[in-house]
Order: sequence, then structure tokens, then C-alpha cells
Amino acid sequence: MSRRHDVHDGRGGIVVIPGRGIIQAQGTTVPADGADGYAPGCIFQHVDGGDNTALYVNEGTNTTADFNLVAIDVGIDLTGLLATATEINRSSDVSTRLIAGGSALTLTVAAHDGKICLWDTAAGTTFTLPAATGTGARFRFVISVIATSNSHIVKVANGTDIIQGVILGISDAGNAELGWIAASTDDTITLNRTTSGSVTRGEWVEIIDVASGLFLCTGSIAQNGVEVTPFSATVA
Repeated sequence: MSRRHDVHDGRGGIVVIPGRGIIQAQGTTVPADGADGYAPGCIFQHVDGGDNTALYVNEGTNTTADFNLVAIDVGIDLTGLLATATEINRSSDVSTRLIAGGSALTLTVAAHDGKICLWDTAAGTTFTLPAATGTGARFRFVISVIATSNSHIVKVANGTDIIQGVILGISDAGNAELGWIAASTDDTITLNRTTSGSVTRGEWVEIIDVASGLFLCTGSIAQNGVEVTPFSATVA
């Protein structure tokens, strides 16, 4: 059983275990390498110490001590950190990378930036974007379930935001490639199960909030029949 122990041999022992040696000590001078009587793991409190010089541990033996500094203040400098906790979670939380769309889902920058939003409902999934303010937020939409009724849709939240960009369409007629360019007032992307997309799983659209009132998009969809653009000015 350990007990309080005062020693008078200059080793500064406070607690001693018989047969093992000093397990806690104090003093104004850290024991020199090779000192004896200190048990492995002995903690030495340097009473004259200051910042990062106050606590040592014996990593040697009870006959040949090797006291090394225990750094308490690791000194992580966060003065240059600009990201908030919410922003760090957005970029680093991969456990919620896939977002289930259901029948309808309104997106937010805090919860959905950088995430993959799934068109995952046979009756169609409608995503509503947050207002475009130039946050740089990036949203990717992927078909995991082909719609069998209604449409898979992504649209803006108000009558002023627009979506600009190009979506590549792959036609069922010899896999011909079609490039669909958004008109200046378009605000909605509709994949209608045939002519404007939602023909195969894996079709995708990516939308970036680049400026106040403006989203940019790109994507790849599959189409059949008489192909038409997936872009429209529906919300305004």
C-alpha cells in the first residue's frame, strides 16, 4: 500500500512503494539521467518549472532513471482557423454523405453542401435548392431509383434565382450525345422518365451556388423517344 513518505536523501520522494522505489517526487532540480531509487513511471513535479517544464516522467529503470518532459500544453494554434464548427462538419462528416430524397426535400447549405442527394423514389423526388447567395455550396443529385410515375426534379426556391449550364444527354438512338444548354431564365431541371431523362440509374446533375441569384450546373442523363431539354423556367 502506498503511503506519504518524506525522504531526506535529496531525491524528493513523496510516495514510495517498497521494493519498487519512488513513484512520485518533487524538487527544484530534475533528477539526472542514471539516478537510482525512482520507479519506472515515477512522476517528478518540478516545483521551479514553468510553461511546459513542470512535469517529468521516469522512462528508465529504478536503478537508472531517465526523466523526460511531459508536455501539458500541446499548443495547437487556431488563430488562423476561419472555418466554423458547422463548416468543418459539412466537409468532414462522411457518415451522412448520401442524402435520401424521399418524395420531396428542401436543401440547406449547412446540411447538404458537398453531399450526394438521391432521387430515390419511384413516384418521383423533388429537391428544392436554398437561395443562391454565392456560398460556393455544391449539391450533386444522382438517380438511385428510376421514377415510374411523376418526375425527378430539382428547382430553385424563389422567383429570382436561375440555373445556368450544360447537361449532356445520351440518346437511346445509337448512344448519340446531346448537349442541353439552359436558357437565361431557366430555374428547374425535370427528368420526366423518357424524353428529358430518368431512364437509367446513375444519371446525375451537379449544381453550384456561384453568385447571388445564380446556380451553375453540369450533368449527364439518359433519354429516349424524341429527346427534349430538361431545363425549364417553371418556378418564376
